[in-house]
Amino acid sequence: MQPGEVSPVDLFLQAGPVVKTVIILLIAASVWCWIIIFESWWNLRQLRRAITSRGEKGGRVGKVAARILALGHDHAAPEPQKNLNAMKRRSQELVESCHGGLSSLAVIASVAPFVGLFGTVWGIMSSFAGIAAAKDTSLAVVAPGIAE
Repeated sequence: MQPGEVSPVDLFLQAGPVVKTVIILLIAASVWCWIIIFESWWNLRQLRRAITSRGEKGGRVGKVAARILALGHDHAAPEPQKNLNAMKRRSQELVESCHGGLSSLAVIASVAPFVGLFGTVWGIMSSFAGIAAAKDTSLAVVAPGIAE
């Protein structure tokens, strides 16, 4: 690295404990979001595979889809209303199992910008504290807090 270049790792190591905590929280939230996204993608892929193969394959989702299809096949049985209600229940179970952590994803998406904003405000407050301590408003005094 050339003189004057700044790496994200160096910035993290030089940051205060509050800023480090905010960064760690945001990284953890990002990892959690990606896990939820990939899990939802996987469930939808299994559901698509189970529906196209009539539930013969697709793991847990395929078994539920097979039960729904079997109930639908039995729809012509003597008690069609009973089979129809059972199909609705199984379909609801399948949809709920595929939704996984979408509510967690929504919470993280709502809260993460405010956590990041808190880190920004904390850096600005550090700049004002630096200005007060140095009784100077030069860039050398203001920049560290803003950069943090």
